[in-house]
Amino acid sequence: MEKSSADLLWHWVRQGWNYRKIKYLPKKEQDWYAERVKYEMDLILGRGLADFFLFTSDTIRWGKDHGIPFGPGRGSTAASVVAYLLRITEIRPHRYKGMIFERFIDISRPDPPDIDVDCSDEERWRVWEYLEGKYGADCVGHIGNFVRYRGRNSLADVTNVYNIPIWVRETVSNLLIERSGGDSRFDATLEDTFDLFPDAKKAQDEYPDIAKACRLEGDVRGMSVHAAGLVIANSPLTEICAVYEKDGNKVMSIDKYDAEYAGALKLDFLGLSTMGMISRCLKMANLTLEDLYAIPDNDPRAIEVFRRGDVVGVFQFEGRATRLVNRDVCPDHFMHISDINALSRPGPLFSGQTAEYIEVRHGRKRATTLHPIVDEITRDTYGQIIYQEQILRILKDIGGFDWFSVSQIRRIISKKMGEAAFQMSYQQFADGAKKLHGIDPELADKI
Repeated sequence: MEKSSADLLWHWVRQGWNYRKIKYLPKKEQDWYAERVKYEMDLILGRGLADFFLFTSDTIRWGKDHGIPFGPGRGSTAASVVAYLLRITEIRPHRYKGMIFERFIDISRPDPPDIDVDCSDEERWRVWEYLEGKYGADCVGHIGNFVRYRGRNSLADVTNVYNIPIWVRETVSNLLIERSGGDSRFDATLEDTFDLFPDAKKAQDEYPDIAKACRLEGDVRGMSVHAAGLVIANSPLTEICAVYEKDGNKVMSIDKYDAEYAGALKLDFLGLSTMGMISRCLKMANLTLEDLYAIPDNDPRAIEVFRRGDVVGVFQFEGRATRLVNRDVCPDHFMHISDINALSRPGPLFSGQTAEYIEVRHGRKRATTLHPIVDEITRDTYGQIIYQEQILRILKDIGGFDWFSVSQIRRIISKKMGEAAFQMSYQQFADGAKKLHGIDPELADKI
């Protein structure tokens, strides 16, 4: 008798339980895994995501079984026990208590979660070949990516066409208002710049054609190939939309959102040169993928590499900002290294959280305490809020947000909708903080 998708997924999860040797863990830890598996599977099956997990697991397992290096997992996927048992990730969620599964699967929506998969750029073609052989070449393709006109490239194209001097373009460009994606005037930065700044208005009066850039802003400029997105459909892609040939690849004429709407399965499948380099290192050292994944995250020689700042060539650590943060933090253990990755992003850097973290970490300052719950949530990051998970826990534990409201905030952050969209939920937070913990509006605002 043929198994249903749900039955097959449960079968693979049980296989993963044995593969990960969960039964040899302490009883308390086993119970934690069992409870989490049941919770996650209820959500996965309840939202009809069994096929998505089967497809993702099958693709990655085939690659790993054929010696193709995949990253151990990054982003919110690492919080999922089911993803770990299905060999999608290689990270034991029990070891990293700060991760939140609900950041991975939005419990308020049925869409598949985003799973970012890193693979050797030199061997990704083998996985692609496997998918085409299994699902049919006509049913496998790349997602299109639409490039839109923004303020600067609108100015560049219009000034080129109408032979407007470069210095005029640069004058307006240097005054251009910056807005986040959630702002209601996101596609009107040029129009507002001409209205607000006398020098920009003067340029418009002198060269009226430059104002035509306002009409371009927000429109589609062109189509490219999504760097990582691939799709699998039950029918030929040409039955869903127009398909173009670009650099030898089949590219759908729709983006990832429309691909989901059309019922195609999507996977972010990024070919990384770092993984290609690791693949060559494994072969030279006669090591297997299992040996790679078994390397402990507390290896003192590896930590020392970061302590001495020898990070040029280390993926995500060789940028100037990250190198400077790494130098100032001077990590003692793996979680410090994880913190550095978060601290070198624009949010913590420009809000002062990074500088504060460094001062408190080295004992030059005491952490500012706002409330015992915030102190507990930020205990391991020296009183600083640097992870999305910390924000979501504060919203839930202090503001009394349900998971639906938390998911709305998560979406605002992840899609960079901006401060205006975020602040719309402030009153809900302040009311919840007052009701649950007696927190006054002034303290709620600080939090």
